[in-house]
Amino acid sequence: MAARIAANPGAAALGEITDVILLGGGLPIMVGDEWVGGVGVGGAPGGDKDEACAKAAISGVAALLK
Repeated sequence: MAARIAANPGAAALGEITDVILLGGGLPIMVGDEWVGGVGVGGAPGGDKDEACAKAAISGVAALLK
């Protein structure tokens, strides 16, 4: 979402929503087209690394999500 706001200045107000922080590292957990949960990772030096870890976690349990 942060990348979308950066690419669309008209959406900048979304970055000012109270109690919401736009950081990388969070991903939805999907089963087919259904959103069944989410995973968030933080602590790496960069949201891209947090997101990579979240992807690895989801991949690790993907076979169980059917």
